[in-house]
Amino acid sequence: MTPFFLSHGLRKGRYLSTDALCTVGTYVTRAIIFRRNELLTGPLITIGLYIGVVMIGGAWLGRRLVDRMSERTFPRILEGLLVFFGPPSPPLAERLTRARESGRREPPCPSRPASPPSSSRSSPPS
Repeated sequence: MTPFFLSHGLRKGRYLSTDALCTVGTYVTRAIIFRRNELLTGPLITIGLYIGVVMIGGAWLGRRLVDRMSERTFPRILEGLLVFFGPPSPPLAERLTRARESGRREPPCPSRPASPPSSSRSSPPS
């Protein structure tokens, strides 16, 4: 989403605010789905709250750094981070490629047994 936001002229505070709002929306959606599927347990919620406190501290420090940056420096740093962290790691890329070649929609999850791919074609009426 970073290239999309930067291409629309969002810089510094506006970029960070928009990205944070999208991230919160994603986390809320994930939490609802995980809770409905009974994957969000008490200990995980506790860990999430601790991580949230650390993230608030990081956001405060990050905001102080961004306020000191020039308008030209901010997109350069973001683009550099995208180049450095953007490409997927080779093991993940290999898993995704194998999953795509085998006809699966997603890579197999190690905690769940793999299910056979379902056929989306319907049988002709008799």
